[in-house]
Amino acid sequence: MPETILQDFADLMKTRVLEITAEFEKNLDFGALEIAITKELAILGAALQKALLTTLLGNAVFLSHLRVYAGKAGLRFKEYRRITVTLSNGRRIEINSPYFVKAKPHSRRKKRGPNGTGAHCGLNVLGFFGQVSPGLLSDALQTALLCPSYEVARTVLIARGITLDVKTLRRLCQSAGGMDNNLRGCLALSGEEKLHGHTLVVSVDGGRLRLRKRKRGRKANELKRMVIIPTGKSLSCSPST
Repeated sequence: MPETILQDFADLMKTRVLEITAEFEKNLDFGALEIAITKELAILGAALQKALLTTLLGNAVFLSHLRVYAGKAGLRFKEYRRITVTLSNGRRIEINSPYFVKAKPHSRRKKRGPNGTGAHCGLNVLGFFGQVSPGLLSDALQTALLCPSYEVARTVLIARGITLDVKTLRRLCQSAGGMDNNLRGCLALSGEEKLHGHTLVVSVDGGRLRLRKRKRGRKANELKRMVIIPTGKSLSCSPST
């Protein structure tokens, strides 16, 4: 199937390249040229990823391994369900994914539980976080950390062809943060480690936590700074927070 996709893409690009080249020679807009080529490559990448995911998730051997993996978590295979996932290049694709639900209790009495107890175990094994690919999750988290707000992060991602609303971006960050907290507990020391002869470094990353706190009362003279004005006179003022 990938060979067919590549051949179809090559046939399509024979005409598309001529159109892109003519547009570039007419307007001399290299930015538009970059956007057009990147868009075509994104379409190709999404088609290849969809084909590979469809082949793997529909493989009987892979499904048998998933049954064992899900069984350890008390899940059983129910059916294949259509699901839409978002890739790192911002493209959304629809695939059939094996869906697992909670195994039925052995007792005859029915037990009621919360809805949404199922899972797409195949996607989980491949690193998907909900309906988001691992590459997109990494880009979204890094962008949200580097930007001053979720709104700014959303704007940066849109410029790269990735459309995520603020609510989704916030949910991804909060969910990933909770997952990291659980992982941090798993990596904690048990107390049985032999650290003799080794240097153990413990650090805490405060990120953007505000460490300086305002103190009540007037500031001491030695804590004030002098500002020189053009007239030659000096004025003392408190340092800005």
